Order: sequence, then C-alpha cells, then structure tokens
Amino acid sequence: MKVDENLAGSRDAKSAYELLVKFTEDRVMHSRIVKEKLDNGYVVISDRYLLSSAAYQGALIRDDYGSTAELLRFILLLSSPIEAWPDMVFLLDIDPEISLERIRARNEVSGFEDLAYLRKVRNLYLEIARLLSAPDGENTGFGTGQTLWNNLKRIEIVDSSIRRKDLISRCISLLGQSD
Repeated sequence: MKVDENLAGSRDAKSAYELLVKFTEDRVMHSRIVKEKLDNGYVVISDRYLLSSAAYQGALIRDDYGSTAELLRFILLLSSPIEAWPDMVFLLDIDPEISLERIRARNEVSGFEDLAYLRKVRNLYLEIARLLSAPDGENTGFGTGQTLWNNLKRIEIVDSSIRRKDLISRCISLLGQSD
C-alpha cells in the first residue's frame, strides 16, 4: 500500500484515524496471505504489523482515550478481521535521536520522522509492550478474551542501537528460545 505523503506527515487526529484505517485495511489483506502460508506449513516473518499502527497512529490519538489499554481496545476492535496474529514480536527499541541519525544518513526521511513525535511513538510502543507482557491481562484492564492477547505468546524488546550483525544474532537467539 502506498500512503499519501501529505497524510503520512500530518500530525492531526483526523489524519491519524484515516491512516489507522488504511493501514488496518492493508494488514487485513496481508493477514489473508499470511494465514494461507501458515496453513501450508510456512514460517512467516513480517515487519510493521498491528503494533506499528498502534504506536504510530496511537501517538496522535492516544489522548482521545482514557488509557493506553482503551486505545488498544479500539485498535483491536478495528482489527478484528485480521486472520493471522503473530506468535512472537520483536520490538526493536532505539533512542529516537539515534534512529533519526541513521535515517538521515540513508536520505530516507519521511513524514513520520520528527524527533518529538518519535519520542511519543517509542514511549507508546514500550507501554504497549508492558501491557502485552502482563500475564492474562493482569493490571491492564484486559481479560483473557482479547484475540491479540490470547494469540501473542511473546514480545521481546531488543536494543537495536547495536550493530546490525549483533541485532540479527540476538533475534535468532531469541527465536531459538521460543516454544
């Protein structure tokens, strides 16, 4: 899916909701392909799935909800048509300043790359990880009836400020520790 650069660079709630719907639609379509592959015995590795939308668009609409858990409830409801959920998520955590340095070095800055915004996104990602890591929704306001919480077995926060080779080795090691 190609997102309008003007929409991607916008920092208003209306555009954030529009992007959330567009990205969710894309993820629903993608999940059908993933489910078919999984049903045929493939291992699927994907980047920027639902949690990406929750963090990036959620950073702009978070104040419309009483808590991060309420924001995630809304996003889960919107995402209910998704047919394949991850068993494991790697949250590649990095200081936004380091991230921006790397992006600028590649000359790939987009409308999403703004330091203050990226700090909000990172904080929301880490809060989402905390909520997802709580056993059976403990202290999060979630019970065990939420699809994502039932199916997501593990979320790993990985320091991605390290060298790419070391980051890959770390992720492979964590995969080896999975059920």
